[in-house]
Amino acid sequence: MNCLYYYKKRCGIMLKLKNKLLSVIIIAALLTFMSAFPSNALVLYTDGSFTFADIDSNSVALYSYDNSSPTLIIPKEFNKRYVRSIYDYAFENNTIITKLDFSENSQWLYTIGTSSFAGCENLSGELVLPSSIDTIGNSAFQGCSKISVARINANVYDIPSQCFNRCTGLKSVYLPITARNVDRLSFANCTNLEDVYFPESVSSINESAFLNSDKVVFHCFYDSYSYNYAKQNNIPYELLDSYSLGDANCDGNVDIIDVTRIQKYRAEIIDLNDLELKNADVNGDGEVTIRDATLIQMYCAGKITKFN
Repeated sequence: MNCLYYYKKRCGIMLKLKNKLLSVIIIAALLTFMSAFPSNALVLYTDGSFTFADIDSNSVALYSYDNSSPTLIIPKEFNKRYVRSIYDYAFENNTIITKLDFSENSQWLYTIGTSSFAGCENLSGELVLPSSIDTIGNSAFQGCSKISVARINANVYDIPSQCFNRCTGLKSVYLPITARNVDRLSFANCTNLEDVYFPESVSSINESAFLNSDKVVFHCFYDSYSYNYAKQNNIPYELLDSYSLGDANCDGNVDIIDVTRIQKYRAEIIDLNDLELKNADVNGDGEVTIRDATLIQMYCAGKITKFN
């Protein structure tokens, strides 16, 4: 009897242990299954022409548009919540939109999402991004082949990867004064891009940023990163520095010292840097010659009051 009792008791304990182990396995499997799904599913709202995605109690993202007009006016708010961002891929490959208008939401929009306007091949003319924007996603305007001017007034540090890649109609770009980094392929394959205006703040330009954009001219400040990048990569450039004609040594004065400096330059005794050359070319013919030195000398003697 005792042996049978202990045998049954042991079997009962083993069965309980197996049941507990099975329960643990089932619970773990359920947790794994549930974790494969987001705990907060995307919540969408439709209001008139727009659909919005929930962000939080104070803000929403612009998710889609019914294409009722070729001009997409970015709304300021929905149901007393600000429109803070353009959702990732929201308008990718949209062929109806021809213009973006940020005038109603130039203060509260913070983010333009990844590829949000990529492939909008009829988006055309001048694109002006408001200063409220602090983040632009990768490939945001890739393939927008009819944009001609991009004024990035946004408060961004990075011009992201492929942002304007294959924007073949793009001719002029104005980077914001906050810009630090121009990332890979950001302006690649922009075959008609002619003018890019750089602030002094830029401190990094990826080697592929302007790949196959062979017409580009950098407008930059003397001795800035973009200036040195242009020189190192044989990219044409023009200086944006304020300058004073005749001040060949950049000391703030136009005097006989400037005349002597030009004479020494012509005699190959000294070199002039780009800014000094710009100041010394007082007749604007693209060269610094003795004629420029003579005009400065006449100016110092009071025989002329201006150079051109």
